[in-house]
Amino acid sequence: MKLFAPLLLIGLGIATFGSAPIQARDSADTTFDIDISLRATPQGPARKPYEDAIEEFGYAVCEQTNGSHTIGDVRVYPGLGLGDKADVIWETTCVNTPSYAYVKVADKKIRMCEQWNGISFIANAKASGYTLAHEWGHAKYRLYDEYRKAAPPGVTHPAVPRSTDTESSPSVMNNQLCAVSSSFSNNARWKCRPSTFTNPEVKFLEFSTDQIAPFSPPLPGQPKGTNAQLRMYGQSGWDTLIADPKQDPKSNLLGPRTRYTSLTRAGVVPPVNADYTKNDGSACRTSQTSPNITWIEGIALDILLDRSGSWVVVGSPTPRAARFG
Repeated sequence: MKLFAPLLLIGLGIATFGSAPIQARDSADTTFDIDISLRATPQGPARKPYEDAIEEFGYAVCEQTNGSHTIGDVRVYPGLGLGDKADVIWETTCVNTPSYAYVKVADKKIRMCEQWNGISFIANAKASGYTLAHEWGHAKYRLYDEYRKAAPPGVTHPAVPRSTDTESSPSVMNNQLCAVSSSFSNNARWKCRPSTFTNPEVKFLEFSTDQIAPFSPPLPGQPKGTNAQLRMYGQSGWDTLIADPKQDPKSNLLGPRTRYTSLTRAGVVPPVNADYTKNDGSACRTSQTSPNITWIEGIALDILLDRSGSWVVVGSPTPRAARFG
């Protein structure tokens, strides 16, 4: 459902995943509302690409949690109407950014790009939506990257990907674009690996398990690999999701993690065989799992209170910079 609501939420406190510091705890929540600050100011039919991308984001969240979680109300503020107080800040053309999407350590907010290095992400709903789902894995579930990429000079923190890392395949925290049937998935930069996977591969919308490298036991005579997720938690994505947050490392840059009890119930955690993926398919494309999108204009930012606790910018080009893409 798409709605238009001008001049709303004056002085209203909105409960979203980015509105206050999250403490390590258990939660029974299954539906999540988010706010998006959009730099663009589309009107009429020009809003459809954004709505399509948000729909694909909702689908991907449903898939990656095996149908347990859904995206509820999505409030879109064009013209950066909510500023950087939104959960997602969606820029138009990004320059001098490390990636087409990332989460800043300082505020745990998701940054998205419509255009990056001459590539249009907003032109492909799945590319944008699935990328938002990858960043959701960072911001909401506190998971780390499972791809390999050369670290910036001087950055040695275990949470930052490295050129020698082992890619977890399939996994949304490795390469969500493998699930996109377009020039994105055929681009060598985002090609699915190993070659046993054929684009598009929906399994790349799932979280990793202990049945895939580097979380699984290595083959005889082969060294055990590693990646940022393994260095930070010592276990796969799904094993982290269902673990007691009190056991998490104290050096967790993404902050305290919430364990969602809906992910631990019978039938949700993937089986112990290699083909763990529960392809929810059409079950994740119903009116019940589709986000409710509302476009909101005319907000006066000066009445909104900052309760984030800190506005220190982490992500500047210094040796201690840290972003998760």
